[in-house]
Amino acid sequence: MKQEKNTNKVIKSLFPIHSMIFDNIKKSQVISETILEGGNILKIQAELNKKRAEAEMNELNAKVSQELAIAHRIANAVDVEIEEIYEDDNSGKVVGNFNEKNPNIELGGENRKVAKRIYRFKGNITT
Repeated sequence: MKQEKNTNKVIKSLFPIHSMIFDNIKKSQVISETILEGGNILKIQAELNKKRAEAEMNELNAKVSQELAIAHRIANAVDVEIEEIYEDDNSGKVVGNFNEKNPNIELGGENRKVAKRIYRFKGNITT
């Protein structure tokens, strides 16, 4: 138990944003379990809506944390190569074949979005 508390302190000091997210998840889980045990449908639905909002906020926090980590690595690297690829492809088609016995119309569409970032970090200015 004491070792677990010490480990938690180290993790919180090294990864403050991650530990905040983890603490929020633990607290939220305890609250959810209590509400589910109560069996009140309205409270369960409200908790579900709250969970969805929390999940969206946690996702945004994770993105911020990721960008901060990338910025830190960029600041400490001797050489950085960044390659970004963005592609947005929308297409559609209509094909018709009409004859007396078998009229045929075919509709189709496609939406494809690709976003890719590649980072290459070389060296470290702190070593």
